[in-house]
Amino acid sequence: NKSRWAAGLVAATAVLAGCDPGPQRVPESRYQAVLDEIMGVEFVFQSPTPDGGSTRLAYIHAAPQGRGLFVLDLKILQRREITVTNEVVEISGWSPDGRYLAFVQSPVAPPKGLANNLVGREMWVTLLDTENDRVSRLTSAGPVKENHFLWLTATAYVYSHHEMTNDLGEIFMGSLGSEVRKKVS
Repeated sequence: NKSRWAAGLVAATAVLAGCDPGPQRVPESRYQAVLDEIMGVEFVFQSPTPDGGSTRLAYIHAAPQGRGLFVLDLKILQRREITVTNEVVEISGWSPDGRYLAFVQSPVAPPKGLANNLVGREMWVTLLDTENDRVSRLTSAGPVKENHFLWLTATAYVYSHHEMTNDLGEIFMGSLGSEVRKKVS
């Protein structure tokens, strides 16, 4: 079978040349382990969360920094951990076009006595750009509690913002690529 031989030769050449031949499908023997990992997450964190096309599944799972963010490609069952420096406490959702994933992070070392209590912990909305794997905070404000993020369009969003020194929360609207956010409450 010439096409199979050619495909094998291309893959072998890529490996020998140091190139990655692309994502590899998870072997059938690992299907149960992947399913067990996903089903082991706590749904309180809005996890797992499929993208709009049902091709990827984002979920929170144990990681060195506490809870980490993982994305599973459902076509090839390839799992990858998204590099973050803080604990992921909530998945807010995929943008309508599937390019961005919004999630909420909190410091790895919370104030004493608040390790399992999110009430007194600082939190901020973070975006993953899946086109370049760039992870960035939505705002640079602090100390704050930002959450309840919702996509309005592929680039417009709304979220709640609560300064830790103030008892009142506020709602803001914004747009990707713009530092300007409009207070709506």
